Amino acid sequence: MAGSATDQVFQFGGFTLDLGKGTLGRAEQPAFLRPKAYALLTHLARHIGRVVPKSELMDAVWPGVFVTEDSLTQSIREIRKVLGEETIRTVSKRGYMLIPEPVPEPGAQPIVAVLRFRNDGADPADEAIVDGIAEDIINGLARFGTLTVLARNSSFSFASYSPGEWPVVRSCIGADYVVEGSVRRQADSIVCAVNLIDAASASQLWGDRYQADYAGLSAIQQEIVEKIVGRLVVRVNNAGLQRASRQPVASLAAHELVLRGVALLRDPAQSELKEAAAFFEAAIVRDPAHGLAYTYLALSHVLNSEFGPSSDAVLTKARDLADRGIALSPDQATAHRIQSLVRLNMRDHEAAEHHLRIALELNPGDAD
Repeated sequence: MAGSATDQVFQFGGFTLDLGKGTLGRAEQPAFLRPKAYALLTHLARHIGRVVPKSELMDAVWPGVFVTEDSLTQSIREIRKVLGEETIRTVSKRGYMLIPEPVPEPGAQPIVAVLRFRNDGADPADEAIVDGIAEDIINGLARFGTLTVLARNSSFSFASYSPGEWPVVRSCIGADYVVEGSVRRQADSIVCAVNLIDAASASQLWGDRYQADYAGLSAIQQEIVEKIVGRLVVRVNNAGLQRASRQPVASLAAHELVLRGVALLRDPAQSELKEAAAFFEAAIVRDPAHGLAYTYLALSHVLNSEFGPSSDAVLTKARDLADRGIALSPDQATAHRIQSLVRLNMRDHEAAEHHLRIALELNPGDAD
């Protein structure tokens, strides 16, 4: 079965390889490779970020034909001449690796890679179920908008339960955190285990196991994914907050400033709401387009009313801030959820329900 259009497009070294169109180029300027070199690049692209053994490459490009490693070396040399020397890395005694596009600078949103889950069952036909759960987790995490989730093209190049590859995941595709797991279909149920790994230290931050009755596959997948996704987001945000708390405020990125402010808002005592607002204001100075900073600043104004009714002026300011957050992050459920709360305080019940329904539609897995 042919993959989707996004599964056929790869980016590396400033070049774009579109397998569906059969094109290779950079900045709309086409680049050309001979057929064998193109076939070799295609196989490396399908496994981007993974070390591909020489034997596998030779079998893929010259199937059923005896050739020496010189043919492989010559094609690699041709690709490097066109794409640049640093695009393909030689890993001694193992093979070659195609390096993906550089990832954003550290200090912004955390980057998460959901690896391909392992099929612990006896039936290879269950691979579709296993991949489906991992893909649903990718999609579920992406709904929150508070972290960057790598596409399956990059993350599925690595297998779960391979600790030796975790540092490679970080160096090749820039992941701060790795999600790995396994799925096993038993007689009447599906069991899914999932772990969250800090890619820098290769240490496990969290892990859990989920089981659901095997009756209506799609419902089972949804049930398991909903349980996993929310917990993953909380753990990733908590890990990011711990990192941010160890750094001086002046060095924090906008996302980290927002995390610090949200932590103060969630303190049951809510005794430092003004300090929370200061974090959000600093985040806006650092990044004027950070929608969540405006959103949470609006919430801090509503909460900072000594638990009594907010004045019309405060609510109007909060409404305007929440509107700004929605304008900058229209697909962010949190922005609509907090605008709903502001409108509820304004006794504008119709608007409150409207924004809450949008929030639910954007991210039904958000516990808040």
